[in-house]
Order: sequence, then structure tokens, then C-alpha cells
Amino acid sequence: MLYSRIITGIIFFTILFAQTDKGKEQSRSIPKKFEDGFVLEPVNNQTQFQNPFNSDEIAHISNQPWTNANNIDNEAIPLGEPVRRIFSNNSRETVDTLDWGIDGTVNFGFFPGDVMMEVYQAPADLILYGVGVDVFVWNTDGTTPSLKVEVWRPGADGYPYLSDGTTYPSSLVDGAGWIGYAHPTDNDTIHYPDTSYAVGLEWNDFANGGTCDNDPEPANGQPLMGTKVLPAGLVDYAITNPGDSSSGLYWVDFTNEGGTIFSTGEYIAVVITYLTAGAGDPSNNDTRIGLLAGDASAIYPYPATKFYNQGCGGTSGNHGWHIRHYNWRFAYAVELTCCPNIVFLGIDPLPSTLSTESRTVSAHIAQSDPFGGDAGIVSATISYQIDSLTADYNFVSMYLDSGTVEDGYWKGEIPGQSPGTTVYWVISAQDVNGLSSVSSAFSYFIFEPTPGNDLIFNNQYKLYGNILYSSYFYFYWGGTTFDIWDASYGGIVDELIGHYTTIIELGSDYNNDAEIAAWWGSDKTYIVSGDEWLGARSGWTDGPTADGSVAKNILGIAYEYNDINYAASGDESGVSRLMAGTDGAASTLAGFLSDSLYLNYDPDYETGRSNWLDGVDPVDGYTVDMTGYSLILDSASQVTAPTGSAEYNVMIHGQQGNGGLSAFLAFDAVALNTVPSYHWVGASYYWSTNGYAIPYDASPLIAVYELLKATVSVEDGVATPNAFLLKGNYPNPFNPITNIHYILPENTQVKITIYDVLGREVKSLLNAQQTAGEKTIQWNSRNDLGLPVAAGVYLYQIRAGEYVQIKKMLLLK
Repeated sequence: MLYSRIITGIIFFTILFAQTDKGKEQSRSIPKKFEDGFVLEPVNNQTQFQNPFNSDEIAHISNQPWTNANNIDNEAIPLGEPVRRIFSNNSRETVDTLDWGIDGTVNFGFFPGDVMMEVYQAPADLILYGVGVDVFVWNTDGTTPSLKVEVWRPGADGYPYLSDGTTYPSSLVDGAGWIGYAHPTDNDTIHYPDTSYAVGLEWNDFANGGTCDNDPEPANGQPLMGTKVLPAGLVDYAITNPGDSSSGLYWVDFTNEGGTIFSTGEYIAVVITYLTAGAGDPSNNDTRIGLLAGDASAIYPYPATKFYNQGCGGTSGNHGWHIRHYNWRFAYAVELTCCPNIVFLGIDPLPSTLSTESRTVSAHIAQSDPFGGDAGIVSATISYQIDSLTADYNFVSMYLDSGTVEDGYWKGEIPGQSPGTTVYWVISAQDVNGLSSVSSAFSYFIFEPTPGNDLIFNNQYKLYGNILYSSYFYFYWGGTTFDIWDASYGGIVDELIGHYTTIIELGSDYNNDAEIAAWWGSDKTYIVSGDEWLGARSGWTDGPTADGSVAKNILGIAYEYNDINYAASGDESGVSRLMAGTDGAASTLAGFLSDSLYLNYDPDYETGRSNWLDGVDPVDGYTVDMTGYSLILDSASQVTAPTGSAEYNVMIHGQQGNGGLSAFLAFDAVALNTVPSYHWVGASYYWSTNGYAIPYDASPLIAVYELLKATVSVEDGVATPNAFLLKGNYPNPFNPITNIHYILPENTQVKITIYDVLGREVKSLLNAQQTAGEKTIQWNSRNDLGLPVAAGVYLYQIRAGEYVQIKKMLLLK
């Protein structure tokens, strides 16, 4: 009997994962978007591919229908999850099509010379006879290239294992997940995916520590691929562009090779190489081929890696292998050769939540013995850990759901947890023969809104792997005045945003326009900063925004111009010139620039991301704060505008008819800097080595946030903030006078005290009742006795009602 099973990430939880943070010293630890993940959006129940070169969007699409197919090799089978197939050259009676069970939501691209690899852990002893590769889009440059398909046995000498027998820690992924490459001993500028590709190759051990960004090589790294087992001969098996753009699951049949045996728990590595023979120039965007992929960030170890063949072209800024949190949608046609097999036919993941109540886990677990022996699931258990993958396990017995005994639907309750907790959980199941199996790993976060705080929706990758940087890098005071909802939690929900009157959205991984539209009102402030927000919604189509859309009716955008920087391949790594207006929210920045500095938008340098600057026309009544030139500069220090460029509006703010306030920045605010003297003005201000004091509100995002926060309505013009805000002191460093700025949401007693670094009180600066509003107080670097204090670091503490905050300042002499 032919049947199909989905194996949703069977892994064995005997591995401990080190948790580390990547700090700002890693100059390129945020994934570049040009190379890979592109969103698929459902349109009329069909999957539509958006512009293939402009987005690293991740969004869920409807599950595709199941497909049962009998067809010839190298013929596209309609997209399905999974696909079941009979191999013409195989007489076996039982075939299982296995995959990771990840929804296909991302079109992940690669170019000639690149390699995709996925590892899958065998749930039982099996023979692998075929591999399915889900091609979502073929190249469009007119060539007919091929994708070579191989199967390797990584074993202990390959991924996901390091040379010391441990696995790569979960912190090494995407921009931080560079693994390295093989190269000739005497020349580490030549790169290969494996040491087997030529004679005399070694793994890593770079003379300069990495050929692009001088990143250190991973400790205990080793070649990834192990030993090739299919095909066994010299003839390559490949999938070739059919010429008619047919997308779907392409099968490679290895039955003529006799298949390959894998034991229970052993890793299978499928390696797909984009052959350069017959392919076009990899610098041509039209050579891109996209594989269907999905978000596998909840699976450990990460199943997928990619070899970036182009120099310095990887997500870390290096070439070579990178661990990715995406997962290619490969399928494995196998024959089970031993033992009844437990299968997790479906597990409902639990999204991050605000609820502290217990949560129900549901799973469909089944088993049958292909050899006619006893079979059946007798128990299932939830194993969960709190806040760490190395924490002690807690166990919850599952029960068969009433009325579904025959189908094997199991449920269990994870006890409620306190806010701020991350719960990691897996399911283990046992059969009548005493065998057991473990599902893939899942996690969720319990979020707690803070009364009076504003919300940062970090709708993009974490800056340098740290969620807190979403506030500290974009807003110099950072920290306690903001709550942060990270994209790793999923999209924002009504339950969440109902707690806030101000939302700042950074990036565009999730489209939450419906939630924002329902939330929006007269007392709401909405700010967006990101250079892909528009294109992710319109499919990168220039034109008027739709009536009733968030873009038009909330952000005040009447017309959009996508990717005004882009004219040719490579422009996404270039620098754009922006201009700050003297009358709008960027007036402080304009004053700082004056006649001696020029403003650049340079995300490649500041964040490792690509430049996809957009332009907009505002609706009537909105203020233009900043403009920018189209095209890119020849060099970052270029003073004149790019030849042939035009000027576009890139930042606007205003107030809608219902009283709601908004601002739109068509760029990533954190990626702004200046020439010819370099200053980072995108966010946190600082005293530069050239002696310039960067104004605390030089960042246009900070300036417009504070402007809108201080405005309640255009009718009465009263400036009343809705939360306490300690802006900081300016200048800092200073000599001998500095000004401390803060905002009070209500009348309250305020006490400001200066301390030295040993905690000794230096000056009681203020202890008085104050009215609501924006305040400034000056310190002249004298103590309570009126004597000048010594140069050095001082702390100032402000108490306003129940609010307490401390910041540092530096006195120079």
C-alpha cells in the first residue's frame, strides 16, 4: 500500500546549544536582502511572485493542496506538501515521502556557482531512492542552466557537527552564521564548497582571518558535506531549466543507483549546485533561480546552509558557507527498512502571546508497521524548558483528544508562565514496542506591555542579534521607555497594539496593515522607517497608493517611487545622497550639516543591508522633511549629485483628518552618516573624534518622534506628552556647561541629582514640583559647595513620581 507521511522535523534533543550575543563589533552581522528571501503572497488563492530583487519579506501563505502524482523524471509536479510519487524503476511496496514540514513562504534565490544544502535526520532505518527539489522560479536571462543534485553523508565529519563533536550553536545564523570555505593552502582568496573539489585544499585556516571583512573563522570548524553517496558514479544527476518556466517539485530518481542506506538518527545532506556551465553571468540579476523555502528558526540545529560563490557576497559580507534560518523545501523518497515508524503528521505551533494562562499543545501522531508487526502510539509527552535550551526539562503527559482516538490526535497543557518568559518545547511519543521519537523544537515568548511605554515593532532582523538594539541604536536614550515586539515573535496583533498610542515600525517583514488600520485613531501616532515598506505592499510597482490603504490614509503617501537608487546590478550596495530640510522635522540635522557636511544613506556600511531607497509624493497638508537624489554616488565622498539623477521626497510627516499623527521615512534611519567628516547621525548621538557634538535629535527619526509625541492636536496646539522621557544631556562630553532635557507627562515632584562614578552625591540639581511638558535644566560642573569638579565621568539620576532613570555624562577639561 502506497502512503505518505510528513515528518515534521524529527530531531534528537541530546544537544546543548551555546547562547551568545553578537555585539556591534561585528560590522556585518545583519543579513543583506538582495541575495535571498522573497515573499510569496496569496492572490485569489493563487501564489503570486513579487519582484524578485527587492525584498527579504517573510509572510505566511495558505497551505497548498496535497498532490499525488505519477510522472516521469524531471517533470514539474504541481506545488504540494508533501508530494507522493511512485518511481518507475522501483519494485518496493512502501514509499514514504519525508520532509521538514515547513510551509513554503519564501522564494529563496541563488546564482551560478552557489550551492544550497539541507540536512535531514533519518527517523528510522531507510533507503533513500529520490530527492524532490521545489523550484519556485527559473532564471529569465535566456540561458538553460542546470541544478546538480547530490546526496552526501555528513556523519561526524560534516554539518551540523563541529570538529570537536558539538554542533554549531544557535547564535550562529544568517549574518553571524559564516562558516568558511575550502581553499588552496597558499591562496585563501580562491574558494570551494568542500576540500574534495580539488587536490591540496584545506578548510579555513585563512592567512588574513577571512578575505572580506577579516572576520575570525569559526572555532573548531570543519568541511560541511562529508562523503558523497549519490550518485555513486561519474554521471551527474541534474534538473535543467525546462524553458517554459514550469515551477513545482522536481524529482531526481536515484533508483538506478540502488539508493543509499541511512540509519536511524543519521543525517542526510542534499546538495544542490547551480552549475556555471550553460549559465549566464552571475552578476546579472536575471540568472537568479529561486527555491521554495520557509522559516525554520524554531528547528535546531538549523537544517539549511548556503554557499555564496560571489566574492564578499554572503549575508555576513563574506563568501563561502553560511547557516541560514530559512529551510529549502526538499523532499525525500525513502523505503523504511526497519521498525515501526512514529510520525508527527501535524503539530500546531504556539505563537508568542500576552497571555500568562496555560496553553494547549495539539499534535497528530501516528504509526504503522510496514512489515505487519504491532504498531500504535501508547503515550505522548511535552518536554519544555524555560528561557534556555540548556535549562532543566519539565514534562507534561498528553492525552488522546475525545472522539479522535483512532486518528491519534493528542493534547497537553503547558502551564502558564510569567511575562518575559520564553518557552522551548518538543513532543516525544512512544509506541507499543517501546520505541520513541521526538518532534522538532518550538518556542514562544510571553510579552508584557508596560503602561506608559511606546511600542517599537522591530519588523526586521535583530540588529547584531540583540533585540534591545532596536531601541538603543534608533533612539539614543533607548531602553525603558519602549516596549519591543520583535519579528521573531510573528506579526503584531490587536491584543498587543491596543495597549499603545504610539507605534514605531522598523522594516517590513510582516504586513500588519489590517491591525494598524483597526487601531488607528485621533490619539494615535504611527511612524514607519524602512526602505522596503512600500514595495512589499505594492509589488514594487510605481504609482498612486490606494484609497483606504495605510500608506495613503494613515502615512499620507499619495504616490510611490520604488528603488530610486537602482539602475544596474550592484547599486543595492551603493550610497545615496539625502538632503535635510530646514523647516521640517529634520531641521536640527540640517543645522548640523550646514555648509560643511553632506548626508549619505549607506546601509551597506552601517548595517550590512542593501540600499533600496524609495521616493514618495505626500497628500495635501503633509510636510516634506527630507529629499534624496535618485541613483547612487560614484563614491561615498562625492559632493555633486549623481549624473542624471532626479530629486525625490524621502521623508514626510503630518496629521490626518481624524487627528492621528504619522511620519514615513523611506529609508532605514540607523544607516545615515556624513562626509567628508564621518559622523553617524542615524541614531545615538556622540562626541566624535573630530570634536563635533552631534545634536541629540540629529537623527530624523528621533526628531519626528519627539515632534509628534509633543503634539496632541492641531486645534489647541497644546504640547502634552503621554509618557516620561529623559532625552539626555547636550552637549556630551561638555566643558563646563551641559543641559539635561526631559519630558513630563503630568505635574509631579522632580528630583535630579549628580553623582560621581563611586556613587557619591556631587550636586543636588533640582528638587521641586513641576508641571507637565518639556523641560531643560543646566549644570555648570560645580558641586553643592559651588566648587568646580574634576574632569571625568558623572552620573545624573532623575526621579519623577515613580519613574527613575540614570545616565552618564563626560566632563572634559
